[in-house]
Amino acid sequence: MVKNNEAIATLLIPVYVPFTNSLKQSLMGYIRIFLEDLDIISINIIGLSRRFVKLKLIGKDSQVGKKFLEKELGTLISWEDLRRQAVFRGFVRRITDRSLIIDIGISSNNEQFYVAIDFVSFVSSIIRRKLETIVNREILTLFGIREYFPIYVRISKNASIDEEKRIVEAELSVKSAKLFNSWIKSRLDRLIIYGSTRTQIEKAIKKSGHLRDIVSVERLGFLEHALVCKWSTNAKGLIPELGPFLPHAIFAPFYPRKIKKMISKM
Repeated sequence: MVKNNEAIATLLIPVYVPFTNSLKQSLMGYIRIFLEDLDIISINIIGLSRRFVKLKLIGKDSQVGKKFLEKELGTLISWEDLRRQAVFRGFVRRITDRSLIIDIGISSNNEQFYVAIDFVSFVSSIIRRKLETIVNREILTLFGIREYFPIYVRISKNASIDEEKRIVEAELSVKSAKLFNSWIKSRLDRLIIYGSTRTQIEKAIKKSGHLRDIVSVERLGFLEHALVCKWSTNAKGLIPELGPFLPHAIFAPFYPRKIKKMISKM
């Protein structure tokens, strides 16, 4: 039974690496970032899966904290929660020949359902003009997008929300489109790292002697980050240098100049 000063939050935070005590502490620290201005005296992890983390919050602001966390990080939702033009946070689960398939937390009868953004819509949202040409998955590799990339989506205006189809059409949200657009305009390589905490990445940068090559570490999710490289630093060149210090990590470079060149031909 949940008391008045308690709340149970189910958060869309995939944990796809071994859940050690150190990782647990990092997860707790990540959650506290969102609750630092609230009266929360205790946070306990009471459930964990490759999709969701379930928490018990205790404190005067526990209900406020629950709603805020679920709004910011995503939560378990049903088909009834889907509304056209609504924005949801999710994670890339796979990439097909024409679409990004994204998990925004939809479950029905213990089955998972996803939303899809086709590549033409994805690129059109970023460059703010409608493309008439075919966009293949090669450009997605230049964006560094792999499974578990965090992304904000908007349910398409004319989307057919049908449970039998198991996939709903969506668009890139304004927030995510602006993020990618700013990355391209910066012209700096980024190295997307999946499966490592911010602390682990910062230690790896120091141990590998590459502090001088990195502008900053951008947090995308709990286990997803982007290293912003200095102008003269090639993101791909950092992979063999950082890899030995991040055994569970997957690396994917983001190449803004190559992306810009490819888009200019579309």
